[in-house]
Amino acid sequence: MRKNKNFPLLCCLILFVGCGGGSEFSPSRSPTLWDRIKSNASPSLLLNTEFNTPTRLANVSTLAWEDGVYVSDDGLHLFAFYAPVSLFKFQGYVNSYSYVAPNVCAPISDYIRGTILTGSDFELQPPYDLPGSICNHGNGIVHSEIAHASRASLNDGFSSWTRHSVSTDFVYDGGFAATDNNDGSYHLVYSQATSDGNQNDIYWVQDATSLNPGTVTPTAFPDPINTNMQEDNPHLERISTTELVLLFDNHYETGGSGDTRISYSISTDNGTSWSVPEIIATGTINDYTEDLSGHLYLDNANNWWLYFTSNRGGKVEIWRIQHTNNNLVTDFDNWNTMSIEKVIAAGGVAGDAGTIEGAGEPSLTANGDLYFAVVYCKKQSDQTDFVGCDIDPWVATKK
Repeated sequence: MRKNKNFPLLCCLILFVGCGGGSEFSPSRSPTLWDRIKSNASPSLLLNTEFNTPTRLANVSTLAWEDGVYVSDDGLHLFAFYAPVSLFKFQGYVNSYSYVAPNVCAPISDYIRGTILTGSDFELQPPYDLPGSICNHGNGIVHSEIAHASRASLNDGFSSWTRHSVSTDFVYDGGFAATDNNDGSYHLVYSQATSDGNQNDIYWVQDATSLNPGTVTPTAFPDPINTNMQEDNPHLERISTTELVLLFDNHYETGGSGDTRISYSISTDNGTSWSVPEIIATGTINDYTEDLSGHLYLDNANNWWLYFTSNRGGKVEIWRIQHTNNNLVTDFDNWNTMSIEKVIAAGGVAGDAGTIEGAGEPSLTANGDLYFAVVYCKKQSDQTDFVGCDIDPWVATKK
């Protein structure tokens, strides 16, 4: 479980922010516009007595799209949805292209950017514009990977991204999370596109020997979690040796309106069976157009918090709410509406170089360090048909 142990120190935002390049500044070259945007970006921290000023994780901020950020309990492993594509621009292009050629893949070459990970779809099947390659025949799904970076200690920067072992060839993968079984093993969960294109199901690897265990055989989550609609951005939390809570984004409980809600399901037999998923209905949770990416955190006073992403403030931002009695298994949907508060606001970019369009997908270490993703965009006058926005991992460490 994500409990503060008193040791020292994420269907991605593309669906909700709407509107690429990115690079790291090196003294050996002149800074680009993306350098200026990223170095002057400032997500707004609302809880200054609890967290330090947010900083961008430069080692894993690349030209590619790094979304759905998840950090391990110990802070030594970082995971993300990864696609070396200008995703907002390509998604808009696919949507228009499908009207013209609904059964043909939209050409993608002009949108490629960033490092192509070894073993990834983009490396295994070039050229990218052949029918049947990279996209799912006009359904608008870019083949993506789950990326993994690690470090030896909390004083080190993260390594470069590598392809995670649960990534499946020629399919959308994302929304990775894990829970520690407290016996040296982990349950790994993530979302994957199904054969009907835009819909995702939740998959998992039980009792993995590490957070990146090598060759594995993921299986679909047991009934009744997956449906013929879309479930993604899972978060799995171990409450006890037999009790687990699964959170995930639910895109179909609102009468086809397209809104997103956080759903939950509970297992009391260590994952063999699961309760019928329900959307969180307490107070202001799920009362807005988009509430998503729920993450459970147990603080050092044994209080449970739900961190989540919401557009209730106009832009995609990070909020949290405290549980009323800390009994998640028998009284999960009982959250203290008086405790709800914004944690990270979108903020802005100094010097009018660009804008921050959202901050979301919170993930916390056991120590309470808050990792999240930030979307920034060039001004409309600086965008092209192929490049407009980028997304990177950030962190606000616990004081």
